[in-house]
Amino acid sequence: QLLTPSLTACIGDTFPTLKAAVVGLATVEWFSQQTGGTLLATGLNYKPTGTVTGSTVFYAQARSTDPSCPTAISTSRVPANINAQNCIDTIDLALKKSISTKIARIGDVLTYTVKVWNEWNKNATGVEVTDSIATTVQFISGSFVASRGSATISGNVIKWNIGNIAANGDTVTLRYQVKATQAGVHLNTAEISKTNEKDRDSTPGNGKGGEDDINQQCFTVPFELCAGQKLEVGVPANLTNVQWFKNGGTTAVATGNVVLFSEDGVYTFTATNQTCPSNGCCPVIIEPGTNCCPVEVCVPFTVRKVKK
Repeated sequence: QLLTPSLTACIGDTFPTLKAAVVGLATVEWFSQQTGGTLLATGLNYKPTGTVTGSTVFYAQARSTDPSCPTAISTSRVPANINAQNCIDTIDLALKKSISTKIARIGDVLTYTVKVWNEWNKNATGVEVTDSIATTVQFISGSFVASRGSATISGNVIKWNIGNIAANGDTVTLRYQVKATQAGVHLNTAEISKTNEKDRDSTPGNGKGGEDDINQQCFTVPFELCAGQKLEVGVPANLTNVQWFKNGGTTAVATGNVVLFSEDGVYTFTATNQTCPSNGCCPVIIEPGTNCCPVEVCVPFTVRKVKK
């Protein structure tokens, strides 16, 4: 896999170094075409020669170095996108995402709104937004409403090609809908992924939280729990010092990345390396089950034979 599948570079600069990772006895071959073409380099790192003149794509392909199967090769090539920018004219774009409700029920339809605006006195061109919706929701086909440009979806990834955004506050929006299909916390992230010009305080497509060109939103669908049941809840393994709290309390009721809860309530967590968005992290909500089997009851009885 590529460690950074999308990079941004200034026109006239040398190419950035492309990096890949493989598992087992293997190396990586680099090409400028998706199929065929001339082998450019071999190794986990590759720095193309020359300077950036425009956006381009290189391709990585894994090949075995195991002596027992030296001809084994991956069946496809993975693209490494280099997005060229005009770094002489700078711009300053910002993005904000909102959602119609933070707590939903299975079957509810929710509306997301993505807003992008220009905070600088230079026009922005070639603007694109990438919005990765949760794989745990259902996108409502035909729900795109874009004030400028057009949007498409492939899998769970939305691409909104905006085009130009004029200087001094020009603003564009995209709205779409999803349906809640299962309980849990559902998170998605929208980011400005491409511009022709260099942004003054952010880098399009780098996935770095805290910049003003990226924003996350979430919503929660409550779980239902019956008496005697337990619910396993987990957060990403890269989070450290995870502590869980119940109903707004300040004393941790559990610690760890994976925990079991057996009581209804509203559960939140903190972690050393996790920062919630300005509108807060979505909690895990557990409610008493509405369709539970009766609790099994042991009724003792005695059988006695009576002689007639």
